[in-house]
Amino acid sequence: MQMWAEKPGAGRVADDAATANQIMPQSGAKHCHPSACRVLPAHVESLNRGEIVKRNLLLTLAAIALVAAAGCSKPKPTTDAPPAPAPQQQPQAPVTPAPEPPKQAEAISGPIYLFDKPAKPIWDGPASVVIENSPGARPQVGLEQADLVVEALSESEITRTLAFFWSKPLPKIGPVRSARTWLVDMADAYHAPFVHSGGSIAALVQLRDEWGPSNIDEINNAGGYFYRSNDRQPPHNLYINTDLLGQVIADRKIGMKSVPTTPRAPENAAAPAPPSGQIISRVDIDWHRLHTLSWTWNGKAYQRLEDGDTPHKVESGATVTVPNLVFLQVDGVNQGWELGWDLDYAQGGKATVVSGGQTWEGTWTLTDGGFALQPANGAKVAPLLPGPVWVHLITDESSFALIKG
Repeated sequence: MQMWAEKPGAGRVADDAATANQIMPQSGAKHCHPSACRVLPAHVESLNRGEIVKRNLLLTLAAIALVAAAGCSKPKPTTDAPPAPAPQQQPQAPVTPAPEPPKQAEAISGPIYLFDKPAKPIWDGPASVVIENSPGARPQVGLEQADLVVEALSESEITRTLAFFWSKPLPKIGPVRSARTWLVDMADAYHAPFVHSGGSIAALVQLRDEWGPSNIDEINNAGGYFYRSNDRQPPHNLYINTDLLGQVIADRKIGMKSVPTTPRAPENAAAPAPPSGQIISRVDIDWHRLHTLSWTWNGKAYQRLEDGDTPHKVESGATVTVPNLVFLQVDGVNQGWELGWDLDYAQGGKATVVSGGQTWEGTWTLTDGGFALQPANGAKVAPLLPGPVWVHLITDESSFALIKG
C-alpha cells in the first residue's frame, strides 16, 4: 500500500470512514494524486462530523462577532477636544442720561439793562444803524439779528428803527435810511457809532457839531463804506455790513465803548408758569390810524405781523421773531412830515415788559449807557430771555394792548 506524507503547514480532516492514523483508498478508486491526498499525523484524534461542523460554526460566529465589533467601535481621539470658544461679548448700547429738568430762572431786581454781555463781541461796544420800515423797505435784512431794536413813529404813520449790533458779524444790514434827532439821542446814550444816510436838518446839525468821526453818513462823509443793490429802487436799496462797519471804525480810530449789561435767563431755564389763561398770547399796537402792528406768541417767542395778520418777513423769508418786547411811554412833539417826531427822554416814564409769555411793569430812564428799567415797588422779576430785545416808544398818538389767552 502506498502512503503520502502530509504537506507541511497544511491540515486536512478525514471523513468518518477513515481512521485517525491513515486514509485508505477504496477498492476500485483511483489513487489520489500526491497533491490532493495526504495522511494526517498520528497524534490527530479522530473527529466526528458533528463536532467538526459545530466547531467550525463557533469559529465562524466568533470571527463575525470580532469583525462586527471592530467595525462599530470608534477609535478614541488621540488628543482632547479643543475647548469651546469663549462667548463673544456683545457691545452695550450707550446709555443716554436723562436730561436734567430745566432750572428755575432766578428773579432779579433793577436796574435792568437791555443788553446781555456778548460771549464773543465783534467790537468793544455796540454800533447803531438806522433801518427804515416803510413798505418799500421790506423785507429788511439783519434787523431780526440785531441785539437791540428801538422803534418809534418817524413821519406820519411810518415807523423807523435804530438797530444795535454787538454780538455777531452779519453780511448785510439795511436798508439804511436818514437820521432824526430822537435816533441821534438814542445812539448817543449807548456811545454807539451812528450809521445813516443824510437826515433832517436838526439831526445833521447835531451830528456835525457833536459827533466827529462816529457820525458815519453815506451822503456826506462815508459813501465808500456802503453799497446799493440792483433789486430795488432808491432810496430803499442802501446797505452796509459788519465788515464794512468794522473797516470804517478802524480807519477813523473810533473808540468803541462798552455799556451796562444784565445777564439773561440761562438757555435751559424755565420761567414760572403763569396761571391758566394768563399768558400774554398777543400784543396789538396802534402806531397810527394808518398803521397797526401785532406780536403773537408761538410758545417760545413773539412773531411780528404788520397791518393786520401779514407776517413781517425779512430777506431770508423768515418772520421777524423775538423773545423780549418792551413798551416805553415817552413824551414827544410831532413836527410834521419834514421834521418828524422830537422825543423827550429826560423825564423817563412807564415801562411794560413782555417776555416768555409773561409781563411786568415798572419805570424807565435813559442814562449814560442806555435804557435802565426798574420793576414797580422794588419787586424782583424774571430776567429777560436770551435773544433780541425790541423796544417800542409809545407817544400819546399811539397805544398798545396786551391780550391774555
